[in-house]
Amino acid sequence: MSLAPPNIRILSRALITCDAALLLAHVTNKDFYFLPGGHVEAGESTRLAIMRELREEVDITGGFPNDPTYAGLLEHFWMDQTKSVHEFNHLWFIPLRQFSSPPVPKSRESHLSFSWILISPLKTSIFGLPHSWECCSRGSWGSVVRRYTARRLAA
Repeated sequence: MSLAPPNIRILSRALITCDAALLLAHVTNKDFYFLPGGHVEAGESTRLAIMRELREEVDITGGFPNDPTYAGLLEHFWMDQTKSVHEFNHLWFIPLRQFSSPPVPKSRESHLSFSWILISPLKTSIFGLPHSWECCSRGSWGSVVRRYTARRLAA
């Protein structure tokens, strides 16, 4: 059996931090968490896509700042049954500095929930970014975070 051509996906994902916590999304009845965000629509910039996705997915009192900082691009390949998937994840830092502790996130979509995880400092940056990550994942790096550590973005 031959494989179908690669399925190319372009996404924007948010590294939303507050105090010493990172916001993750969870699909109901699934065993994985992922960074909030989603697919970039035709003709849409990745910056506008992350802001739209956050408005569609999660409600946080006071909202999100309109000035996300571009963190970089993570490319990921994997097999999804019989097709090859090639995903480009554009990462955006969105620190919630207006809060002294993480606000309670409310999902705007019935199949999603959100929760904060504690992040711990690292001495070095793996990707040379303000946040450093160690991940073991299945599927998309931006979609399935199994093990993670991060260095908090200095306020």
